[in-house]
Amino acid sequence: MQIRWYYGFFTPGTVNKTNDLSLAVVAQFGDFKIVFTGDLEVAGWRRLLTLPAFRADLVGTTVFVASHHGRESGCCTELFDLIRPQLVIISDDEHQYDSQDTNAWYRSRCTGAVFANNALERRYVATTRKDGSMRLDIDAAGRWTIQRVKVRDWQRKSSAPAKTPGFGALSALLGSDQNPFGMGLPSFAPTPPRSGLDALGFLNAQDDPISRAFGLGPLSPFSTKR
Repeated sequence: MQIRWYYGFFTPGTVNKTNDLSLAVVAQFGDFKIVFTGDLEVAGWRRLLTLPAFRADLVGTTVFVASHHGRESGCCTELFDLIRPQLVIISDDEHQYDSQDTNAWYRSRCTGAVFANNALERRYVATTRKDGSMRLDIDAAGRWTIQRVKVRDWQRKSSAPAKTPGFGALSALLGSDQNPFGMGLPSFAPTPPRSGLDALGFLNAQDDPISRAFGLGPLSPFSTKR
């Protein structure tokens, strides 16, 4: 198994889109060669095609994974003047934009292949939109097959966040008469104030409803005499 990669250098003073700095990765096993192309767009392709080693490595591409999820901005005519893969794979989400309508463009630039699941249909473009997940099997001689497979997918939409406790829990501890949000909830009725501190709203050292609810002893900023 051989893996080689190529990329365009950042050039000061020119437009350097992040997509056009993507890696182009060539993976080869025997005579089989697949090219992974990241998010490269036309300007990035043209920059890479100035590299003689990259141009030479593209020759004999078997499967081409379309760049930028198959968007029109990744369709580079000069690239396909060098290669004619058997199959193009587009990894993309459901159809949302006209720029995703590139199947016909890629189809006219492939020689075709068949899926192991359906040997009667010759395919030129495979997409995750239509075919879902796919697996390629290649032997040492470079002979290969492709088939659809079922895999556990990521959840598309995040679940609703868990509800945080409201005022009701506090009402159950302090009593509905002390919390207007806890009307109708059972309460822990504190004993009448026994000191000036209680009258000012400080914790009652003798009978605190919150500490009593959790089985704690009396809370007070002052020590109590025993």
